[in-house]
Amino acid sequence: MTNETDYKTTIKIEGDSAGAQGAIGRTASALKGLLAPLTAIRNALGAVMRAMGVFYLAAEGVRLVVNAYKSLHDWLGRAATAAKELQRRLAQEGAQLAVERAVEAYKRLNKEIEEANRLERERNAILDARKTTERDLEDASAERDKQLAISKLDPASATYADDKAAIERRFARLASETALARAREDNGATANRLYAEADRKDREADEMQKVYDRQLGANDRLVEIRWRTGMEARGGDEEAKRRADDADKQWRQSLDEVLRTKEAMEALRKEADSLRVRAGELTGGARAAELRNSATQLSIDNQERESAARKEQEAKREAERAAEAARREAERKEQEAKREAERQAEADRRAKEREIGEQIRATGAVASGLVSVAPSASRLNAMGLGAGSGVQRVQEQMAKSLADLVRLGNAQLAALKDISGEEGGATFQ
Repeated sequence: MTNETDYKTTIKIEGDSAGAQGAIGRTASALKGLLAPLTAIRNALGAVMRAMGVFYLAAEGVRLVVNAYKSLHDWLGRAATAAKELQRRLAQEGAQLAVERAVEAYKRLNKEIEEANRLERERNAILDARKTTERDLEDASAERDKQLAISKLDPASATYADDKAAIERRFARLASETALARAREDNGATANRLYAEADRKDREADEMQKVYDRQLGANDRLVEIRWRTGMEARGGDEEAKRRADDADKQWRQSLDEVLRTKEAMEALRKEADSLRVRAGELTGGARAAELRNSATQLSIDNQERESAARKEQEAKREAERAAEAARREAERKEQEAKREAERQAEADRRAKEREIGEQIRATGAVASGLVSVAPSASRLNAMGLGAGSGVQRVQEQMAKSLADLVRLGNAQLAALKDISGEEGGATFQ
């Protein structure tokens, strides 16, 4: 006789137990509905068997037993079919639930990644703002020091412009060197951020890998279900075809999620590699800033050389101006001495002229006196000193000599007047 334990159905439920609670509840309800008629049949069969023991296997009892056995067999067959269907449905629902949970995990991970990136951006913005403030203070302090140094110069000084330019060049050198140092600092900070971001992308890709593995496992179960339902649908049963279509749809949706997760994971890996390449290019390199600093320093060197050359040329021109001034001063003194000599010569000439004039006047007066005091000829004759006498001859000679002196004096005065008109003048000893 067949025992009821010979019809035992084992139901295996795969998937996350926490996520499959609803499916298990549905399974319990279905089993209760299935076992209720089985229990009734079993009780009826037990009653019949007891009746058979009492009525010694009467013919009617045998018929009842046979009918009951057939009914029990039919019920057990239908129960096995229902259990099999239930198992298939639970497996499919469990696989679908696993897919849904993997999708939720993917969405949750994306939100976490987005939030982490947002926080990192805020942190970097705060650090950048702090650095900007510090550098603004440094620049303001340097400008104050420059203006303070300039304020100590004397604007009235002849070298004020050059001294001011020298101070401005000195601070320009410092500013250029500071810019280079900042560029190197920023370059290193950017490289470190890129490396840190690359590491974070790798961690995000690792988390995405876990989601991908779960999705892939759920998809593998859907592949198995799709294959089995497809085989069952070959018989032409509409319900089987519907189940096959549903399984295929679920598999395709799951495959889309798997591929999307894989694409996101690979994108994170590629982004991490790209970030590391960029960081490597930045590490130790601030080439543009170095070139700008070199150009600035060379420009300042050129300005200083030009300033030195200007100063040298100015000193040379100053020496030339001093030499020219000395030459002109020597010429001036020479001309002054010459004019003084001419003035002295003119004074000497005038003095000599006056002296000669005085002599001429004195000689003329003597001559006039001799003439006025000379006795008349009649008187001289009466005195025996008339013509032919010695006295008359002396008188005539004296008068002649005086006349010669007057003539010579006038000639000398004329010569002096001629000399006064000649260039260079004359000096009388």
